[in-house]
Amino acid sequence: MAAPTTLTLAEAALVLGTTKKALERRAERGTLRVHRAGGVRMVDAGELLRAGLARLAPAGPAAPAGAATGALMHRL
Repeated sequence: MAAPTTLTLAEAALVLGTTKKALERRAERGTLRVHRAGGVRMVDAGELLRAGLARLAPAGPAAPAGAATGALMHRL
């Protein structure tokens, strides 16, 4: 089963070692793109990488596209 690529803000905060409130503030400022699903704010793992919130070691030259996002999701 593939890892999900979308997280709630609470899940993202847990993975990143920050608070949900900090991520909410970034969303309000427009520095973190989020969307709503069933009234819950969600963020794509790739957006966390784009926003510079998640930093991963280089995946290597032969790594498939999306390997960094998969590595981030593995942290859950």
